Amino acid sequence: MTQRTKREEESVAIIEPFVEEWLERTGFHFAAFRNWAVGQVLWDENLSDEQIEEAVTVDGPGDMGIDAWHLANDEATKVLYLVQSKDTRATKNDLDKLKNGFLDLFHPTNSINANSEVRTRAAELQSQMDGGLTIEMHLVTSKLVTRNLRTDGRPLWGEDISFLGRTFATSFYVHDVESLAENIRVVQEQPITARFHLSKDEYFEYQTESKFRTVSAAVRADELAFLFNQNRLNLFRFNPRYFLTTKSAVNREILATLNGDEAENFYLYNNGVTATCSAIKDYNVTIESLEFDDFQIVNGCQTTVTLHEKWRQAGGVGHLETVRVPIRIIETPAAKQMAEQVARTTNRQNQMKQEDFRSGDQLQAKLQAEFDKLSPRWFYEYKRGTWNTDFRTIRAKSPYVGEPYAPRRIQMKDLAQACLAFQGRPDDSADRVASYFAFEERYREVFPTTCQAQQLLLPHILFLKANEVAKFNSSKYSWSTSYLRYPMVSCVAKVLRYLLKDSDESYFGSEMSASVIATLNDWAPDLFPLVFEELARSVERAAQSGRGIRSIVRGREWLGEVYSAVQHRVDATLKAEMQVADKLEVDPSSIGLRSVLPVMI
Repeated sequence: MTQRTKREEESVAIIEPFVEEWLERTGFHFAAFRNWAVGQVLWDENLSDEQIEEAVTVDGPGDMGIDAWHLANDEATKVLYLVQSKDTRATKNDLDKLKNGFLDLFHPTNSINANSEVRTRAAELQSQMDGGLTIEMHLVTSKLVTRNLRTDGRPLWGEDISFLGRTFATSFYVHDVESLAENIRVVQEQPITARFHLSKDEYFEYQTESKFRTVSAAVRADELAFLFNQNRLNLFRFNPRYFLTTKSAVNREILATLNGDEAENFYLYNNGVTATCSAIKDYNVTIESLEFDDFQIVNGCQTTVTLHEKWRQAGGVGHLETVRVPIRIIETPAAKQMAEQVARTTNRQNQMKQEDFRSGDQLQAKLQAEFDKLSPRWFYEYKRGTWNTDFRTIRAKSPYVGEPYAPRRIQMKDLAQACLAFQGRPDDSADRVASYFAFEERYREVFPTTCQAQQLLLPHILFLKANEVAKFNSSKYSWSTSYLRYPMVSCVAKVLRYLLKDSDESYFGSEMSASVIATLNDWAPDLFPLVFEELARSVERAAQSGRGIRSIVRGREWLGEVYSAVQHRVDATLKAEMQVADKLEVDPSSIGLRSVLPVMI
């Protein structure tokens, strides 16, 4: 076995458990790798599994070399991410093809070769180009690439590309299986002991009035980089989310300082690192060092990772020893709680996603415990990365596999999206879910303090069923039926409220929710196809005016007409069932919808 083959096989072995999780949803290993890799490459965007699935709807015949398309437009400057996934050796020509395929979308004759989904995305991009736009093109491969293509998070090259009469800055990245494995976004629960060599004039101690003992120091950059090299993401275990990026503007500035003539002034320019520990050991006079038990970085993850990147590029040991990094280390027995507060108040360079801060809400921990007590058990992942760290083995996952819905795992953001659709806000589910984590009042609309896991499980189950129906009908339409998943949940939820005469509260009661879930296989085969049919008919009618499918479904005003049509058909069904019951002289509750749901009309 060659060294190259060995490296490739070792890398595949590392990522395979995570790829296999997608295999359960996609059915094909290539698609599973593609979806997992898209989530890794776009980690900064915190895409839910459903958003990843939507991003890859462009993949297929006529995709112009684009296997995933995601437009991040929640910032002042929009970022368009384009990904091509390969299971063969990749070359620079593959990135050139990706670029040329994208540009062909805006060519009057070449664009005719594109499929309807990618053409729709291009049309929508054209309608949203009123502000700034930057483009990132990523090539991911399950094989090794030659060393000259390895970028390790940095762009292979950048250039300005022109289309529609404008010019846009574009960066090109390559991620082979080895780089994906080395930078995998997972964490292991292992305590860390950190030691920094310091002279006595390089640190000082301070104790706050609330008795928190702290050390402020100027530590060697190479020692901090080596600490990360040993522990990787375990060093950030108490951060509200497990997050890495080596390509943000802040990190480019850090690298520029380290690569320039003022590297020794890094201490003056950088905001530094904040960490917690359970104990600060006594100063070791012999080796001039300080040691910290259960060391965790809660602010300064980006600085640390970027220092490691420079350290690694420079060859490791013996480099960056003259560069100093400002650090503040807080000794506290309640390290996790302190970490969340410190992270919230000090993370300002690379902003964390708002939903990450909600991982400290006691309600989320309560919901996780309640989900785990349901029958069958569900794992509720309210802190990103937990499933891939604490449940990596088959044994750990075993309580959450098997029928129905394997694996039975729910992520907090996915749950919020399903709940918003259940409440009649499918447009917010798709595009504005982040705002519901940003503001307390809106957050409590989704997660009221009194809500229970059984109530929230119903919207999630409805979404899973909507996903099945969308996939079943996907071959019947030229556009992606996945767009109808959240509208389907909204319409089905509204019909259920009508049939059950439930109040307009955010959710059904726990008992009612359990009853509806228990009879799902009885009523869903009739109701979901009916709702899907009316939604699809409405979309195709609206599309005749030239509007893109995505723009049609990214609103809620059109759902009123759909719901009226659905309710009319449901009423007709109930009336027909009543007539049958009268004719047979049987109790109406023994046939049709009334036999599987406590219909109140």
